[in-house]
Amino acid sequence: MTALIPARGAGADKFDAPALFYLSNQAQIDEWHGLRSTVSEALGEWFRTTVRDALAFRGEALGYEASEARGPGGYHAVVLHTPGTVVQNGSPVIGVGVAWPAKTVSPTSNKPFATVRCSRNDTGRAAARAFLAAGGQEYRSSTTGVYGGDTDAWPVYTWINADDRWWTDLDNYRDNVLGSVLRLANDLREPLLAGFAVEATGSIEETE
Repeated sequence: MTALIPARGAGADKFDAPALFYLSNQAQIDEWHGLRSTVSEALGEWFRTTVRDALAFRGEALGYEASEARGPGGYHAVVLHTPGTVVQNGSPVIGVGVAWPAKTVSPTSNKPFATVRCSRNDTGRAAARAFLAAGGQEYRSSTTGVYGGDTDAWPVYTWINADDRWWTDLDNYRDNVLGSVLRLANDLREPLLAGFAVEATGSIEETE
């Protein structure tokens, strides 16, 4: 980094040390800021490949397969579901897995979460209602650290913690993610089966 280059002339006192630090090192700081997208793309690809493969392997024993699901908003997810689960707009309408903000560069400060994800369309809402009525709502209300809402895309979710230097032991972080997802998958097996059994209905158009 370059030493601070002072401002000179009328009004120079308006430029404090942080402003001078940026101006003195603008090219390097802007280059570094551009690396955020590189990190978020790498983290997203890690979830879509390494985590998905591990979930598919572990989920096979439960009769599940793994798929990607996009949305709502800027979230991406990898979820487990039965082969017969309705798929609309390229995503299963209900699944249990991990979701993360697509632009996150730090799962420490912007945490992914283990979740039951439901599409924001008619079939997804029907699957959510079936899941909640079969025990999902009771589980959420009686289990510490579990959150969600009856009309949310995430009717059940729990945060996944990461160490500050999570990237230095990706095996450990992967196992942490898997453990969180599989805990939900096992605890909520019967409610999930009720959601997976829902047939396509109404409009496939999704809302946020």
